[in-house]
Amino acid sequence: MRSKLRNLFVVILIHCLPTNALELWNQYKMMALSEDILYKIQYKQNDYSLECNEHVYNESLIDIEEKLSLFGKHLKDFQLPDICYDDYTNDLPRELYAELNYNRDKCSDLVSMNVKSMNNDQLKFYYTIENAIYGKNQNQNQNQSTSNFYFVDAPGGTGKTFIFNTLLARVRQQCDIALAVVTYGIAALLLEGGRTAHSRFNTIGYK
Repeated sequence: MRSKLRNLFVVILIHCLPTNALELWNQYKMMALSEDILYKIQYKQNDYSLECNEHVYNESLIDIEEKLSLFGKHLKDFQLPDICYDDYTNDLPRELYAELNYNRDKCSDLVSMNVKSMNNDQLKFYYTIENAIYGKNQNQNQNQSTSNFYFVDAPGGTGKTFIFNTLLARVRQQCDIALAVVTYGIAALLLEGGRTAHSRFNTIGYK
């Protein structure tokens, strides 16, 4: 997936320190790092004749900048192009726009595919969370604000990230907002739309 290739690009920037990051960007920006963004724009505008352009590259750079911020770095630290936020012509804050701009069809396909691949324990946890969010038989008054907290204790390799990404997609397919917040930058790259707590809440003004 192209979003994963952008994750790899960020890892290369942070840990491999390429001598010419701009050349690396220019070499792979057209398809390897931006193809999914191009498809998203084509789908949104219902025009599949659109090709990669500066707007597409700008969207890709915004995603890379957000991932770099997980490590306290920015595009300018690697002499990469500046971001143009003028592309956001709506009145929504950039962070909110990003959370509401997931492809609902892709999210639905991901949920359907992943749920079929889950074992019994994974399914039990998945449906517990899904029912807590969207269950129709809850006793609480719909106008009453409620909250739930769930803790997952399982060793590495048991599919925690797999379940979390499925739940994130389940919420986003409804055009609802799911904030994936973790402690460390590498962990954030494993979750779709993941951010560290510092990056997420510092960005929207919390201290």
